[in-house]
Amino acid sequence: MSISASWPRESAPRDEIAETLHLSPGTIRHNLAAINRKVGARNRIEAIRVAATRGWI
Repeated sequence: MSISASWPRESAPRDEIAETLHLSPGTIRHNLAAINRKVGARNRIEAIRVAATRGWI
């Protein structure tokens, strides 16, 4: 499975992400919340900024 590094920056809706990855929207919601918690972000935009600042994307 290949996901473009620019994909998170496009801010795709959770349902679209879930469909693309063949996962449930609840799984996507849970994993996005876990990512935000681990990087200390309040939302997806903040998480993307943290990732970009740290050179992860």
